[in-house]
Amino acid sequence: MRSLMRFLDQLSAWALVVGAAVVLGAFEALGALARIRLNPGLLDFSHTALFAGTIVLVLSAIRRRQTPALGAAAQVLAALAGANLVALAMFWLAVRRVTAIPLPVVLVDGLRSGVLTIASGLPFALLMLWLSRRYGSHSTVTERRLRVVREVLSRKRRAPPAPVAPASRDGH
Repeated sequence: MRSLMRFLDQLSAWALVVGAAVVLGAFEALGALARIRLNPGLLDFSHTALFAGTIVLVLSAIRRRQTPALGAAAQVLAALAGANLVALAMFWLAVRRVTAIPLPVVLVDGLRSGVLTIASGLPFALLMLWLSRRYGSHSTVTERRLRVVREVLSRKRRAPPAPVAPASRDGH
């Protein structure tokens, strides 16, 4: 896993988005075909692989500290919207003989839903990404932040108590 994350850290932003869109889209299309074939084992596999791939995508976006939070959140959402387009195209290629809907219509509709997903999810994704970077886990990536927090807490514990102001004459 560590070598995979190192590899993903070295990719450029567009390569990460396109690669994630293709891989996640393939898993989504596999799940759609499993539903048609009524194959519960393949459906479970595709859902698990899609979930794991999404987690790896989000973790790689969190680790990209040189990218602003807005850019990283947009990259994740663009990869997910692109994955939907790739899944629609792959699924359409598999069932094109039984459907009368042309591919451009399917892709335009998928693009609309992807843009809506990005527009509605970007504020939430941005907030979550900012929070994860600000108050991240205690891994080696955020070890410095943990050390700083511990130093501040230990200074507060060692500080002498604040002096209490004397009471006024009228008792208030």
